[in-house]
Amino acid sequence: MRAKGWLEIAPEPGRSQPFQLTPAGQSLIKKAEPAWKEAQEAAGKTLKDELVQALSAPLTELCCAARGS
Repeated sequence: MRAKGWLEIAPEPGRSQPFQLTPAGQSLIKKAEPAWKEAQEAAGKTLKDELVQALSAPLTELCCAARGS
C-alpha cells in the first residue's frame, strides 16, 4: 500500500513509525465505500448482527478517518 502511494509514514518523534493515509489513499477509500456498504448489507442478510458488526467495525473506522470525520 505504501509502494502504491496510499500510505505514508506519519511524522512522529522516536522509533515508532505510524502510518497515515495519503490523499490518494483517502480517495481510494472513498471510491471503495459504496461497494463496502453493499457488502455489509449482503452479509447482514445471512450473518448474525453481532458478527457483522465485529467484522465491519475496523473498516468503518477507516472510512471515517479517510473522510476526516
